[in-house]
Amino acid sequence: MSRRKHLRRTRVESKAVRSIGYDPAVRLLQVEFDGGAVYDYLDVPPWEHAALLRAESIGRHVTYRIKGNFRHELVRPADESMA
Repeated sequence: MSRRKHLRRTRVESKAVRSIGYDPAVRLLQVEFDGGAVYDYLDVPPWEHAALLRAESIGRHVTYRIKGNFRHELVRPADESMA
C-alpha cells in the first residue's frame, strides 16, 4: 500500500510522464505516467530527484535510473479510457 495517496505533482515536458512530485521528508518520488498510472518510488534521495528534473529526457531517466532501482507501489492504475 502506498505511503501517500496524494502528493502535489508538477506537470513536466515529456511524452511518457505527465507529472512528478517529491517529498524529501520521506524520500518519496511520485510519478504520473502518460497513460494515467501513478506510482510511488520509495527511498529516492534528493539528488536523484534533482537529476530527474534536469534530465534531457524525463521518460528515459525514469526508465533507466528510477524503475528497477527503487521499490515502487501503485497508487492509481492507468486510465481505462486510454487502453
